[in-house]
Amino acid sequence: MLVTLVGCRDSVPEEVRERAIINGAAGALEAAGTATAVFAFELNGYGGTLFKWKGTTRWRFGDELVSETEFDTFAISIAFVERNPHPFGTRRLVARDVRRITVGEDHFYQSSEFDLLAGKTWLEVEPGWYFEESLSEIGGPDFPLADPLWHLAVLASADGGLVYGGDTTKEIDGVTVTRYDLDCHLDKGCSYPAGSDRVERLFPRPARNWVLVGVWVDEHGAPRELEVLLTLYDGDGDQYRLEGTVTFRGLGEPVKIETPLDDQVQVGWDFTEVLAWPDADT
Repeated sequence: MLVTLVGCRDSVPEEVRERAIINGAAGALEAAGTATAVFAFELNGYGGTLFKWKGTTRWRFGDELVSETEFDTFAISIAFVERNPHPFGTRRLVARDVRRITVGEDHFYQSSEFDLLAGKTWLEVEPGWYFEESLSEIGGPDFPLADPLWHLAVLASADGGLVYGGDTTKEIDGVTVTRYDLDCHLDKGCSYPAGSDRVERLFPRPARNWVLVGVWVDEHGAPRELEVLLTLYDGDGDQYRLEGTVTFRGLGEPVKIETPLDDQVQVGWDFTEVLAWPDADT
């Protein structure tokens, strides 16, 4: 269906065709079976940069989603007052060394900064835990705003708002792609995807939370590039901006992900029990 919708303008009304392509991007990626994403996201607020997420994720879709993420940059803004973190101190970005593998609902993490038990090389932590107490709920490597699939799920939810495009093309990795755009609010035109509890709790004003997404799709409707701009508001009315880009590559190509063995895994309550607070002077 998506091949017809992307390629044919005469038999399908323009608005129907554009919305179907926007809605279908996530499913088209999953239908490829495997994919790799190179992503970069930055969250700004409080007058500066709060988080930077940059890296590569590989997925193997199926009955159970398996993924591997290597963060080239996982930087968290932490406040320091007299060498101790404090929400009202001077802020600076602190980079963390992180690698993640997920198998369904199980999340495994590896870092040179972990102080694990002898013989253990992976830490298993339930989703939703964080690295730093400052702005804690955002401070985890599984925060939805840093997940390209979350943004594709927003596209899939779009039942209103403004959709347009189909007139601009370019080449990505030798593949001709066409751009489509979505302009909506998270209470009108699109919605928070499943698994967005932390995002909704932190930014509970969907009527003001504004989504602008541009997606470049190939002839099969599969996404090849994503450009994201979200304007979000917390419960006090303070504004945050998330900007990001994602390039999707290797659709349908073999993906080998070596999941941790049971005897390599230390089960933890959260990250803070195996991480030391960074020194304000380093």
